[in-house]
Amino acid sequence: MYVVTGTSGFVMTAAMVVSIFSFMVLKGVVVHWGFVGIEMLGMFVGAMIAPRTQKYIPEIWLKRLFVVLALYVGLRYVGLGFFGQRWLP
Repeated sequence: MYVVTGTSGFVMTAAMVVSIFSFMVLKGVVVHWGFVGIEMLGMFVGAMIAPRTQKYIPEIWLKRLFVVLALYVGLRYVGLGFFGQRWLP
């Protein structure tokens, strides 16, 4: 589980860079750099806190929490992206 935090942060950073580049160059959309900075700060803080707190939570519960969060995010993306409906809050 220790590797998941760093890997997730790397993937999010790569996806964010590609998205920002696409919007800026291809579509001419103005990017709000303050929001980008806040997201990067959140990823950094999460990457610092997660390894320190995982020592106190059993691995099985970390895996279950990860699965629940991944399903939640995935269902929201599918609902909004394919069906245009918000299934979950």
